[in-house]
Amino acid sequence: MKRYVSLFLIVLMFCVLVSSGCGGGGGSYIDDPEQTESLNEDTEGYDPEDDGRGASGSTVNLSTLTADYTAQDGETLTGTLGSEISLSLADGATVILLNAKIEATSTWKALNGITCNGNATIIIEGNNIVKGYGVYGTAGIYVPSGKTLTIKGSGSLDVTGPRYGAGIGGAYIPGSAMRKIHQKSIACGHIVIEDGNITVRGGDGAAGIGCGYLSWCDGVTITGGTVTAIGKTHFDYHGEEEPGAAIGASYWGECRSVTIADTVTKVTAIKGEYAYNSIEANIVTIGGKVTGNISTSPYTYKGRIDLSAITENYTAQDGDTLTGKLGANAKISIADGATVTIKDVTINGVDDQSCKWAGLNCLGDATIILEGTNSVKGFHSYSPGIHVVEGKTLTIKGSGSLYASSTGWAAGIGGGSFISCGNIAIEGGTITAADGNWAAGIGGGYGASCGTITIKDTVTKVTATKGRSASYSIGAGYGSICGTVTIGGQVTGSISQSPYTYQP
Repeated sequence: MKRYVSLFLIVLMFCVLVSSGCGGGGGSYIDDPEQTESLNEDTEGYDPEDDGRGASGSTVNLSTLTADYTAQDGETLTGTLGSEISLSLADGATVILLNAKIEATSTWKALNGITCNGNATIIIEGNNIVKGYGVYGTAGIYVPSGKTLTIKGSGSLDVTGPRYGAGIGGAYIPGSAMRKIHQKSIACGHIVIEDGNITVRGGDGAAGIGCGYLSWCDGVTITGGTVTAIGKTHFDYHGEEEPGAAIGASYWGECRSVTIADTVTKVTAIKGEYAYNSIEANIVTIGGKVTGNISTSPYTYKGRIDLSAITENYTAQDGDTLTGKLGANAKISIADGATVTIKDVTINGVDDQSCKWAGLNCLGDATIILEGTNSVKGFHSYSPGIHVVEGKTLTIKGSGSLYASSTGWAAGIGGGSFISCGNIAIEGGTITAADGNWAAGIGGGYGASCGTITIKDTVTKVTATKGRSASYSIGAGYGSICGTVTIGGQVTGSISQSPYTYQP
Protein backbone atom coordinates (compact mmCIF):
# COMPACT_ATOMS: atom_id res chain seq x y z
CA MET A 1 0.00 0.00 0.00
CA LYS A 2 2.80 2.40 0.90
CA ARG A 3 4.37 1.71 -2.50
CA TYR A 4 1.13 2.80 -4.26
CA VAL A 5 0.93 5.96 -2.14
CA SER A 6 4.53 6.82 -3.01
CA LEU A 7 3.88 6.25 -6.69
CA PHE A 8 0.79 8.44 -6.52
CA LEU A 9 2.75 11.28 -4.89
CA ILE A 10 5.48 11.06 -7.54
CA VAL A 11 2.91 11.26 -10.35
CA LEU A 12 1.19 14.18 -8.59
CA MET A 13 4.48 16.12 -8.28
CA PHE A 14 5.26 15.46 -11.94
CA CYS A 15 1.87 16.89 -12.99
CA VAL A 16 2.39 19.98 -10.88
CA LEU A 17 5.82 20.57 -12.41
CA VAL A 18 4.51 20.12 -15.95
CA SER A 19 1.54 22.44 -15.44
CA SER A 20 3.70 25.16 -13.87
CA GLY A 21 5.99 25.11 -16.88
CA CYS A 22 3.28 25.52 -19.51
CA GLY A 23 0.93 28.10 -20.89
CA GLY A 24 2.74 31.40 -20.35
CA GLY A 25 6.47 31.54 -20.76
CA GLY A 26 6.44 35.21 -19.63
CA GLY A 27 6.44 38.38 -21.61
CA SER A 28 4.32 38.78 -24.74
CA TYR A 29 4.44 35.23 -26.09
CA ILE A 30 1.66 34.77 -28.64
CA ASP A 31 0.26 31.27 -28.83
CA ASP A 32 -3.13 32.23 -30.27
CA PRO A 33 -3.28 35.51 -32.25
CA GLU A 34 -7.04 35.62 -31.72
CA GLN A 35 -6.73 35.77 -27.97
CA THR A 36 -7.95 38.85 -26.11
CA GLU A 37 -6.22 38.15 -22.80
CA SER A 38 -3.28 40.37 -21.91
CA LEU A 39 -0.09 39.21 -23.54
CA ASN A 40 2.10 41.72 -21.80
CA GLU A 41 2.32 40.49 -18.22
CA ASP A 42 5.75 39.24 -17.39
CA THR A 43 5.64 37.50 -14.07
CA GLU A 44 6.08 33.82 -14.80
CA GLY A 45 9.44 34.36 -16.50
CA TYR A 46 10.83 36.27 -13.53
CA ASP A 47 13.16 34.20 -11.37
CA PRO A 48 13.95 35.84 -7.99
CA GLU A 49 16.88 33.48 -7.58
CA ASP A 50 18.46 34.45 -10.92
CA ASP A 51 22.06 35.60 -10.51
CA GLY A 52 21.40 38.73 -12.60
CA ARG A 53 18.71 39.93 -10.22
CA GLY A 54 19.51 43.26 -8.57
CA ALA A 55 18.38 44.47 -5.17
CA SER A 56 16.59 47.77 -4.80
CA GLY A 57 19.04 50.59 -5.48
CA SER A 58 21.48 48.30 -7.30
CA THR A 59 22.76 48.38 -10.86
CA VAL A 60 21.74 45.56 -13.19
CA ASN A 61 23.90 44.85 -16.22
CA LEU A 62 21.40 43.69 -18.82
CA SER A 63 24.07 41.80 -20.74
CA THR A 64 24.38 39.34 -17.85
CA LEU A 65 20.70 38.34 -17.81
CA THR A 66 19.90 34.83 -18.97
CA ALA A 67 16.18 34.73 -18.20
CA ASP A 68 13.17 37.02 -18.39
CA TYR A 69 13.56 39.77 -15.83
CA THR A 70 11.35 42.15 -13.85
CA ALA A 71 13.16 45.28 -12.65
CA GLN A 72 12.31 46.43 -9.15
CA ASP A 73 11.91 49.90 -7.66
CA GLY A 74 15.19 51.79 -7.38
CA GLU A 75 17.20 49.67 -9.78
CA THR A 76 19.47 51.05 -12.51
CA LEU A 77 19.50 49.16 -15.81
CA THR A 78 22.54 49.46 -18.03
CA GLY A 79 24.25 47.53 -20.83
CA THR A 80 22.79 45.59 -23.75
CA LEU A 81 19.92 43.16 -23.30
CA GLY A 82 20.32 39.78 -24.99
CA SER A 83 17.84 38.45 -27.52
CA GLU A 84 14.70 36.54 -26.54
CA ILE A 85 14.70 38.00 -23.01
CA SER A 86 11.60 39.81 -21.82
CA LEU A 87 12.20 42.90 -19.67
CA SER A 88 9.44 44.17 -17.39
CA LEU A 89 9.07 46.89 -14.77
CA ALA A 90 7.36 45.94 -11.52
CA ASP A 91 4.10 47.70 -10.66
CA GLY A 92 4.95 51.01 -8.95
CA ALA A 93 8.67 50.83 -9.76
CA THR A 94 10.93 53.78 -10.54
CA VAL A 95 13.81 52.54 -12.68
CA ILE A 96 16.83 54.32 -14.17
CA LEU A 97 17.95 53.58 -17.73
CA LEU A 98 21.66 54.36 -17.99
CA ASN A 99 23.15 53.88 -21.46
CA ALA A 100 20.87 50.88 -21.94
CA LYS A 101 20.34 49.15 -25.28
CA ILE A 102 17.19 47.04 -25.42
CA GLU A 103 16.56 45.72 -28.91
CA ALA A 104 14.25 42.75 -28.55
CA THR A 105 14.68 39.93 -31.07
CA SER A 106 13.32 36.41 -31.09
CA THR A 107 12.76 33.41 -33.29
CA TRP A 108 9.72 32.13 -31.40
CA LYS A 109 7.94 34.86 -29.45
CA ALA A 110 6.98 38.51 -29.71
CA LEU A 111 8.51 40.90 -27.19
CA ASN A 112 7.87 44.40 -25.99
CA GLY A 113 11.10 46.30 -25.62
CA ILE A 114 9.91 47.10 -22.09
CA THR A 115 6.69 45.94 -20.47
CA CYS A 116 5.21 48.01 -17.64
CA ASN A 117 3.36 45.67 -15.29
CA GLY A 118 1.50 48.62 -13.77
CA ASN A 119 2.31 52.22 -12.93
CA ALA A 120 5.99 52.93 -13.61
CA THR A 121 8.56 55.71 -13.84
CA ILE A 122 11.58 55.61 -16.13
CA ILE A 123 14.43 58.03 -15.44
CA ILE A 124 16.75 58.37 -18.43
CA GLU A 125 20.46 59.05 -18.08
CA GLY A 126 23.00 58.88 -20.88
CA ASN A 127 21.88 57.52 -24.25
CA ASN A 128 19.28 54.77 -24.36
CA ILE A 129 17.69 52.69 -27.15
CA VAL A 130 14.53 50.58 -26.86
CA LYS A 131 12.93 48.50 -29.65
CA GLY A 132 10.03 46.06 -29.60
CA TYR A 133 9.91 42.88 -31.67
CA GLY A 134 7.15 40.91 -33.34
CA VAL A 135 4.17 41.30 -35.62
CA TYR A 136 1.29 41.23 -33.14
CA GLY A 137 0.75 42.21 -29.55
CA THR A 138 3.89 44.24 -28.84
CA ALA A 139 5.10 47.83 -28.52
CA GLY A 140 8.42 49.53 -27.98
CA ILE A 141 7.38 50.33 -24.40
CA TYR A 142 3.99 48.90 -23.43
CA VAL A 143 1.79 50.74 -20.90
CA PRO A 144 -1.23 48.79 -19.59
CA SER A 145 -4.71 50.29 -19.80
CA GLY A 146 -5.63 52.24 -16.68
CA LYS A 147 -1.97 52.65 -15.65
CA THR A 148 0.53 55.51 -16.06
CA LEU A 149 4.09 55.54 -17.33
CA THR A 150 6.16 58.63 -16.48
CA ILE A 151 9.42 59.36 -18.33
CA LYS A 152 11.89 62.00 -17.18
CA GLY A 153 15.58 62.70 -16.77
CA SER A 154 18.47 64.51 -18.40
CA GLY A 155 19.42 61.82 -20.92
CA SER A 156 18.13 60.67 -24.29
CA LEU A 157 15.75 57.88 -25.24
CA ASP A 158 15.17 56.47 -28.73
CA VAL A 159 12.16 54.13 -28.97
CA THR A 160 10.90 52.17 -31.98
CA GLY A 161 7.67 50.19 -32.10
CA PRO A 162 7.43 46.90 -34.00
CA ARG A 163 4.88 46.31 -36.75
CA TYR A 164 1.41 47.44 -35.59
CA GLY A 165 2.77 48.58 -32.22
CA ALA A 166 3.24 52.10 -30.90
CA GLY A 167 6.70 53.28 -29.98
CA ILE A 168 5.38 54.06 -26.49
CA GLY A 169 1.83 52.94 -25.75
CA GLY A 170 -0.35 50.14 -27.09
CA ALA A 171 -0.23 47.24 -29.52
CA TYR A 172 -2.51 45.17 -31.74
CA ILE A 173 -3.77 41.62 -31.95
CA PRO A 174 -5.90 40.59 -34.94
CA GLY A 175 -9.49 40.03 -33.93
CA SER A 176 -12.56 39.86 -36.13
CA ALA A 177 -13.10 41.94 -39.25
CA MET A 178 -11.17 45.10 -40.07
CA ARG A 179 -13.20 47.45 -37.96
CA LYS A 180 -12.78 49.75 -35.00
CA ILE A 181 -12.15 47.61 -31.96
CA HIS A 182 -10.94 48.34 -28.45
CA GLN A 183 -9.37 45.19 -27.12
CA LYS A 184 -8.46 45.48 -23.46
CA SER A 185 -5.39 43.32 -23.89
CA ILE A 186 -3.74 45.83 -26.23
CA ALA A 187 -5.19 49.17 -25.12
CA CYS A 188 -2.67 51.44 -23.40
CA GLY A 189 -2.81 53.67 -20.37
CA HIS A 190 -1.55 57.19 -19.80
CA ILE A 191 1.90 58.30 -20.99
CA VAL A 192 3.53 61.27 -19.24
CA ILE A 193 6.80 62.80 -20.46
CA GLU A 194 8.33 65.32 -18.07
CA ASP A 195 11.86 65.78 -19.40
CA GLY A 196 14.60 64.37 -21.60
CA ASN A 197 15.54 64.25 -25.26
CA ILE A 198 13.12 61.67 -26.64
CA THR A 199 12.55 60.30 -30.15
CA VAL A 200 9.73 57.79 -30.70
CA ARG A 201 8.71 55.93 -33.89
CA GLY A 202 5.53 53.93 -34.29
CA GLY A 203 5.17 50.68 -36.21
CA ASP A 204 2.91 50.15 -39.25
CA GLY A 205 -0.44 51.89 -38.76
CA ALA A 206 0.49 52.91 -35.21
CA ALA A 207 1.19 56.19 -33.46
CA GLY A 208 4.65 57.11 -32.30
CA ILE A 209 3.27 57.85 -28.82
CA GLY A 210 -0.19 56.52 -28.01
CA CYS A 211 -2.31 53.93 -29.80
CA GLY A 212 -1.21 50.75 -31.45
CA TYR A 213 -2.94 49.79 -34.68
CA LEU A 214 -6.75 49.70 -34.12
CA SER A 215 -6.36 50.18 -30.37
CA TRP A 216 -7.26 52.57 -27.57
CA CYS A 217 -5.14 54.95 -25.49
CA ASP A 218 -6.04 56.68 -22.22
CA GLY A 219 -3.95 59.77 -22.98
CA VAL A 220 -0.60 61.45 -23.60
CA THR A 221 0.73 64.36 -21.52
CA ILE A 222 4.01 66.12 -22.33
CA THR A 223 5.15 68.74 -19.81
CA GLY A 224 8.86 69.07 -20.55
CA GLY A 225 11.83 68.04 -22.62
CA THR A 226 12.49 67.84 -26.35
CA VAL A 227 10.23 65.24 -27.95
CA THR A 228 10.02 64.01 -31.55
CA ALA A 229 7.23 61.57 -32.40
CA ILE A 230 6.79 59.85 -35.77
CA GLY A 231 3.75 57.88 -36.94
CA LYS A 232 3.85 55.26 -39.68
CA THR A 233 1.58 54.06 -42.48
CA HIS A 234 0.63 50.42 -43.08
CA PHE A 235 -0.44 49.27 -46.56
CA ASP A 236 -2.91 46.39 -46.43
CA TYR A 237 -3.10 43.53 -48.92
CA HIS A 238 -5.30 45.69 -51.15
CA GLY A 239 -2.61 48.36 -51.19
CA GLU A 240 -4.79 50.75 -49.20
CA GLU A 241 -3.03 53.05 -46.77
CA GLU A 242 -3.67 52.74 -43.03
CA PRO A 243 -1.72 55.57 -41.36
CA GLY A 244 -1.06 56.51 -37.76
CA ALA A 245 -0.72 59.95 -36.21
CA ALA A 246 2.53 60.90 -34.53
CA ILE A 247 0.92 61.47 -31.12
CA GLY A 248 -2.42 60.06 -30.02
CA ALA A 249 -4.53 57.98 -32.38
CA SER A 250 -3.48 55.19 -34.69
CA TYR A 251 -5.32 53.99 -37.79
CA TRP A 252 -8.90 53.53 -36.54
CA GLY A 253 -7.55 53.87 -33.03
CA GLU A 254 -8.84 56.33 -30.47
CA CYS A 255 -6.97 58.40 -27.90
CA ARG A 256 -8.86 60.22 -25.16
CA SER A 257 -6.57 63.23 -24.81
CA VAL A 258 -3.25 64.76 -25.79
CA THR A 259 -1.91 67.61 -23.66
CA ILE A 260 1.30 69.52 -24.42
CA ALA A 261 2.20 72.14 -21.81
CA ASP A 262 4.02 75.38 -22.56
CA THR A 263 6.79 74.21 -20.20
CA VAL A 264 8.20 71.90 -22.89
CA THR A 265 11.34 72.85 -24.76
CA LYS A 266 10.08 71.57 -28.10
CA VAL A 267 7.68 68.95 -29.42
CA THR A 268 7.80 67.83 -33.06
CA ALA A 269 5.10 65.58 -34.51
CA ILE A 270 5.44 63.91 -37.93
CA LYS A 271 2.37 61.98 -39.08
CA GLY A 272 2.42 58.78 -41.08
CA GLU A 273 2.07 59.15 -44.85
CA TYR A 274 -1.58 59.83 -45.81
CA ALA A 275 -2.62 60.43 -42.18
CA TYR A 276 -5.06 63.27 -41.58
CA ASN A 277 -3.41 64.51 -38.41
CA SER A 278 -0.01 64.58 -36.78
CA ILE A 279 -1.65 65.00 -33.34
CA GLU A 280 -5.08 63.41 -32.92
CA ALA A 281 -7.27 62.77 -29.87
CA ASN A 282 -10.76 63.44 -28.57
CA ILE A 283 -9.32 66.47 -26.76
CA VAL A 284 -6.07 68.15 -27.85
CA THR A 285 -4.69 70.88 -25.58
CA ILE A 286 -1.50 72.74 -26.49
CA GLY A 287 0.00 75.53 -24.42
CA GLY A 288 -3.10 75.68 -22.24
CA LYS A 289 -5.47 76.10 -25.19
CA VAL A 290 -7.81 73.49 -26.63
CA THR A 291 -6.77 73.41 -30.27
CA GLY A 292 -8.43 70.37 -31.78
CA ASN A 293 -6.48 67.95 -33.94
CA ILE A 294 -3.29 69.23 -35.59
CA SER A 295 -3.02 68.39 -39.28
CA THR A 296 0.27 70.19 -40.02
CA SER A 297 3.21 67.85 -40.48
CA PRO A 298 5.90 68.25 -39.38
CA TYR A 299 4.28 70.21 -36.56
CA THR A 300 6.54 71.89 -34.03
CA TYR A 301 5.48 73.46 -30.77
CA LYS A 302 8.02 75.34 -28.69
CA GLY A 303 7.35 76.02 -25.04
CA ARG A 304 8.05 79.09 -23.03
CA ILE A 305 11.53 80.35 -22.12
CA ASP A 306 11.70 81.34 -18.46
CA LEU A 307 13.84 84.48 -18.30
CA SER A 308 14.46 83.93 -14.60
CA ALA A 309 16.59 80.94 -15.60
CA ILE A 310 18.63 82.89 -18.19
CA THR A 311 22.21 83.57 -17.09
CA GLU A 312 23.78 84.68 -20.38
CA ASN A 313 22.80 86.44 -23.60
CA TYR A 314 19.91 84.77 -25.39
CA THR A 315 18.39 85.14 -28.87
CA ALA A 316 14.73 84.13 -29.11
CA GLN A 317 13.84 82.12 -32.20
CA ASP A 318 10.64 81.96 -34.23
CA GLY A 319 7.85 80.47 -32.14
CA ASP A 320 9.49 81.10 -28.76
CA THR A 321 7.46 82.30 -25.80
CA LEU A 322 9.34 84.39 -23.24
CA THR A 323 8.05 84.61 -19.69
CA GLY A 324 9.27 85.50 -16.21
CA LYS A 325 11.55 88.16 -14.76
CA LEU A 326 15.06 88.53 -16.14
CA GLY A 327 17.45 88.32 -13.23
CA ALA A 328 20.81 88.56 -15.00
CA ASN A 329 22.23 91.53 -16.93
CA ALA A 330 21.80 89.55 -20.12
CA LYS A 331 21.06 90.79 -23.64
CA ILE A 332 17.76 89.39 -24.87
CA SER A 333 17.42 89.54 -28.66
CA ILE A 334 14.84 88.43 -31.22
CA ALA A 335 16.14 86.69 -34.34
CA ASP A 336 15.59 88.21 -37.78
CA GLY A 337 12.18 87.16 -39.10
CA ALA A 338 11.02 85.65 -35.80
CA THR A 339 7.59 85.89 -34.21
CA VAL A 340 7.97 85.76 -30.44
CA THR A 341 5.34 85.85 -27.69
CA ILE A 342 6.09 87.68 -24.45
CA LYS A 343 3.88 86.57 -21.59
CA ASP A 344 4.16 88.21 -18.15
CA VAL A 345 7.72 89.33 -18.88
CA THR A 346 9.69 91.75 -16.71
CA ILE A 347 13.01 93.17 -17.93
CA ASN A 348 14.28 95.93 -15.64
CA GLY A 349 17.40 97.17 -17.37
CA VAL A 350 20.11 98.79 -15.25
CA ASP A 351 22.11 101.85 -16.33
CA ASP A 352 25.43 100.09 -16.66
CA GLN A 353 28.32 100.97 -18.99
CA SER A 354 28.93 97.27 -19.60
CA CYS A 355 25.33 96.66 -20.77
CA LYS A 356 24.91 98.83 -23.86
CA TRP A 357 21.73 97.28 -25.20
CA ALA A 358 17.96 97.60 -25.20
CA GLY A 359 15.63 95.58 -23.01
CA LEU A 360 14.56 93.69 -26.16
CA ASN A 361 16.78 93.85 -29.25
CA CYS A 362 15.18 93.01 -32.62
CA LEU A 363 17.98 91.87 -34.94
CA GLY A 364 15.83 92.26 -38.06
CA ASP A 365 12.15 92.13 -38.96
CA ALA A 366 10.33 90.88 -35.87
CA THR A 367 6.84 90.37 -34.48
CA ILE A 368 6.08 90.53 -30.77
CA ILE A 369 2.79 89.02 -29.57
CA LEU A 370 1.64 90.35 -26.20
CA GLU A 371 0.04 88.08 -23.60
CA GLY A 372 -0.48 88.94 -19.95
CA THR A 373 1.27 91.93 -18.37
CA ASN A 374 4.74 92.91 -19.58
CA SER A 375 7.32 95.53 -18.61
CA VAL A 376 10.53 96.17 -20.57
CA LYS A 377 13.18 98.78 -19.68
CA GLY A 378 16.38 99.37 -21.63
CA PHE A 379 19.85 98.75 -20.25
CA HIS A 380 22.23 101.74 -20.28
CA SER A 381 21.00 105.32 -20.58
CA TYR A 382 21.59 105.37 -24.36
CA SER A 383 19.40 102.32 -25.08
CA PRO A 384 15.61 102.11 -25.66
CA GLY A 385 13.19 99.68 -24.05
CA ILE A 386 12.62 97.90 -27.39
CA HIS A 387 14.81 98.51 -30.44
CA VAL A 388 14.59 97.40 -34.05
CA VAL A 389 17.54 97.85 -36.40
CA GLU A 390 17.38 100.53 -39.08
CA GLY A 391 15.64 99.46 -42.28
CA LYS A 392 13.66 96.66 -40.56
CA THR A 393 10.16 96.55 -39.08
CA LEU A 394 8.94 95.70 -35.60
CA THR A 395 5.28 94.66 -35.38
CA ILE A 396 3.52 94.49 -32.00
CA LYS A 397 0.19 92.68 -31.68
CA GLY A 398 -1.80 90.55 -29.26
CA SER A 399 -4.22 91.09 -26.40
CA GLY A 400 -1.80 91.70 -23.52
CA SER A 401 -0.23 94.86 -22.17
CA LEU A 402 3.25 96.37 -22.45
CA TYR A 403 5.03 99.12 -20.53
CA ALA A 404 8.22 100.09 -22.37
CA SER A 405 10.68 102.65 -21.03
CA SER A 406 14.24 103.95 -21.07
CA THR A 407 16.65 104.84 -18.28
CA GLY A 408 18.07 107.88 -20.08
CA TRP A 409 18.20 109.41 -23.57
CA ALA A 410 16.30 106.79 -25.51
CA ALA A 411 12.72 106.01 -26.53
CA GLY A 412 10.47 103.49 -24.84
CA ILE A 413 9.98 101.83 -28.24
CA GLY A 414 12.28 103.00 -31.01
CA GLY A 415 15.75 104.54 -31.12
CA GLY A 416 18.45 105.36 -28.61
CA SER A 417 21.01 108.10 -28.21
CA PHE A 418 22.63 108.25 -31.67
CA ILE A 419 21.10 104.79 -32.27
CA SER A 420 18.74 104.89 -35.24
CA CYS A 421 15.78 102.53 -35.48
CA GLY A 422 13.59 101.02 -38.17
CA ASN A 423 9.82 100.99 -38.63
CA ILE A 424 7.33 100.48 -35.79
CA ALA A 425 3.86 98.99 -36.37
CA ILE A 426 1.53 98.61 -33.39
CA GLU A 427 -1.51 96.47 -34.24
CA GLY A 428 -2.82 95.24 -30.90
CA GLY A 429 -2.58 95.30 -27.13
CA THR A 430 -2.46 98.01 -24.48
CA ILE A 431 0.79 99.93 -24.90
CA THR A 432 2.35 102.50 -22.59
CA ALA A 433 5.67 103.99 -23.72
CA ALA A 434 7.74 106.44 -21.68
CA ASP A 435 10.95 107.96 -23.00
CA GLY A 436 14.15 109.27 -21.56
CA ASN A 437 15.03 112.96 -21.28
CA TRP A 438 15.55 113.72 -24.97
CA ALA A 439 13.48 111.10 -26.77
CA ALA A 440 9.95 110.35 -27.88
CA GLY A 441 7.91 107.72 -26.08
CA ILE A 442 7.51 105.93 -29.42
CA GLY A 443 9.97 106.89 -32.13
CA GLY A 444 13.36 108.55 -32.20
CA GLY A 445 15.99 108.89 -29.53
CA TYR A 446 18.50 111.70 -29.10
CA GLY A 447 20.15 112.66 -32.42
CA ALA A 448 19.09 109.52 -34.31
CA SER A 449 16.53 108.81 -37.04
CA CYS A 450 13.41 106.64 -36.84
CA GLY A 451 11.47 104.96 -39.64
CA THR A 452 7.69 105.05 -40.10
CA ILE A 453 5.33 104.68 -37.14
CA THR A 454 1.92 103.06 -37.65
CA ILE A 455 -0.70 102.59 -34.93
CA LYS A 456 -3.76 100.68 -36.17
CA ASP A 457 -7.32 100.92 -34.90
CA THR A 458 -7.09 97.29 -33.81
CA VAL A 459 -5.18 98.27 -30.66
CA THR A 460 -6.90 98.45 -27.29
CA LYS A 461 -5.07 101.60 -26.19
CA VAL A 462 -1.74 103.32 -26.81
CA THR A 463 -0.30 105.95 -24.47
CA ALA A 464 3.00 107.75 -25.12
CA THR A 465 4.89 110.28 -22.98
CA LYS A 466 7.78 112.44 -24.19
CA GLY A 467 10.89 113.33 -22.23
CA ARG A 468 11.15 116.73 -20.59
CA SER A 469 13.55 118.01 -23.28
CA ALA A 470 11.85 116.28 -26.22
CA SER A 471 9.38 117.77 -28.69
CA TYR A 472 7.16 114.79 -29.43
CA SER A 473 5.56 111.90 -27.60
CA ILE A 474 5.22 109.96 -30.89
CA GLY A 475 7.67 110.74 -33.68
CA ALA A 476 11.11 112.33 -33.72
CA GLY A 477 13.40 112.69 -30.73
CA TYR A 478 15.54 115.73 -29.99
CA GLY A 479 17.75 116.54 -33.00
CA SER A 480 16.38 113.54 -34.94
CA ILE A 481 14.05 112.89 -37.84
CA CYS A 482 11.17 110.48 -38.20
CA GLY A 483 9.29 108.89 -41.08
CA THR A 484 5.52 109.06 -41.64
CA VAL A 485 3.34 108.76 -38.53
CA THR A 486 -0.06 107.13 -39.17
CA ILE A 487 -2.61 106.64 -36.38
CA GLY A 488 -5.96 104.93 -36.88
CA GLY A 489 -5.58 105.11 -40.65
CA GLN A 490 -4.87 108.86 -40.63
CA VAL A 491 -1.48 110.43 -41.37
CA THR A 492 -0.95 112.69 -38.38
CA GLY A 493 2.70 113.54 -38.35
CA SER A 494 4.58 113.59 -35.04
CA ILE A 495 2.42 114.09 -31.94
CA SER A 496 3.48 116.87 -29.58
CA GLN A 497 0.79 116.29 -26.93
CA SER A 498 2.15 114.51 -23.86
CA PRO A 499 0.95 112.22 -22.52
CA TYR A 500 -0.93 111.31 -25.66
CA THR A 501 -3.50 108.49 -25.69
CA TYR A 502 -5.08 106.82 -28.68
CA GLN A 503 -8.03 104.57 -27.93
CA PRO A 504 -10.17 103.53 -30.92
